[in-house]
This record gives sequence, C-alpha cells and structure tokens, in this order.
Amino acid sequence: MSLDRHLEEISRELVETIQKKNHDYGNSFEKLFDRIGLDYAVIRQMEKTDRLESLVINNLAPQVDDESTEDTFKDIAGYALLTLAVLRKRGMKDTELEAPEKITVKDGQITAPNFTVPSNPNYYPQFDPQLSQFFGGKENG
Repeated sequence: MSLDRHLEEISRELVETIQKKNHDYGNSFEKLFDRIGLDYAVIRQMEKTDRLESLVINNLAPQVDDESTEDTFKDIAGYALLTLAVLRKRGMKDTELEAPEKITVKDGQITAPNFTVPSNPNYYPQFDPQLSQFFGGKENG
C-alpha cells in the first residue's frame, strides 16, 4: 500500500476515533479549552510527548494495553486536530492566540493557571480533583 493510502486510512480512523471519544467524554476538550484556553491544549500535548519519551527514549514497556507508541502518536495527532477544530470553529488565527507563557515546567511538574498537571504518562485530568469542577464534579471515563 502506498504512503498516501496509509495516510488516508489513518486519517479516517483517527477522525472516527476522535468523534467517538469526544462524544463519550461529553465534549470535555472544548469545554476545558473554553475555560482554560490554549494552555489546556498545550498541556495535553506535553503529557502525550512525555509518554512518548517514556516509551521510545527511555524504552519503558507500557503497562496499559492501549498505551502503545502507536496509540501515543494517535493521541498527539488527535489533540492537534481537536485544537485546530476548536480554533477554526471560533474563527481564531495564530495572531489572535495568547502565548502559553503561563505554563511552567519544574521538577517534572507542569503548572498552569490554577492547577498543576503531574508529568505522568498515566495521568488523566478527568480524574484529577483539582480539575473536577471542569467535569461537573464527577469522574468521567
């Protein structure tokens, strides 16, 4: 199969998965983007990049079945697509975006306004008590 065909197949699979997950998560990405801003998208990408580093550079075997290197690349692409879709939906251009200067990384901790995200490949913000207000106070899975 040609590279172009692989790209088409992967793109279709990715969009279908994103749409299903977005439905199952109650559109949480857009809701959190609305409350936190572009910083949220940057944090999500940083989490996935940390997981990729653990899997590839540190050669750690995943302990969760659906946390493979391929799944991580799909997550990175998925969050990029979700971010672009939200930005386009709002008609925002690069020149209108605030720089994520409020985000800091120190001692393995990613800090953004009003909360700290652990640098952990198994971190899921929907279960974080600091973020529960964004998920209606209940755990989503």
